[in-house]
Amino acid sequence: MAFKKRKAELQTAVFKSMSRPDKTAFLTEAAQRYWIDKRYSCHVELGLIKHGNLRADVFCLNTKCDMIITEVKSCWADFHTDKKWHKYLPFCMRMYFIIDENLFASHGDKIIGRIKDLGCGLIVVNKFGSAFVKSNAKRKTMKNEIVAKLLIKAAWRGGRFA
Repeated sequence: MAFKKRKAELQTAVFKSMSRPDKTAFLTEAAQRYWIDKRYSCHVELGLIKHGNLRADVFCLNTKCDMIITEVKSCWADFHTDKKWHKYLPFCMRMYFIIDENLFASHGDKIIGRIKDLGCGLIVVNKFGSAFVKSNAKRKTMKNEIVAKLLIKAAWRGGRFA
């Protein structure tokens, strides 16, 4: 029992010792590795609209033209105060949030409760950077003109696929 308690304290210490920008970078990298392993090309901070401030944290695209947005959330305040993530939904077929395991332990049920009704999914990252889907996103269709615009943006930007 003491070993399990010490292990839990150690896991908590790993994420608590990270600054918010470091945790965001860690989660972004974990998201890219997760989707690359599933044969997606990843684009970080891809602008979704022209001359706007709507940027996907991680935009993923595969050869079947499946488009996924993964929104990185480093803490509860980051998730709770974000009022514009709903605007990302027309720009993807599936949307996920990615959080660390400590945030999932403390607020996972609240987060799933807020995103599930809109068809979004949740990915949790452990201290080693391994990502696990805790709640699947529902697939939906996109307008053809949005698909075409995003394909052109992704092609011009290039993406990480290895």
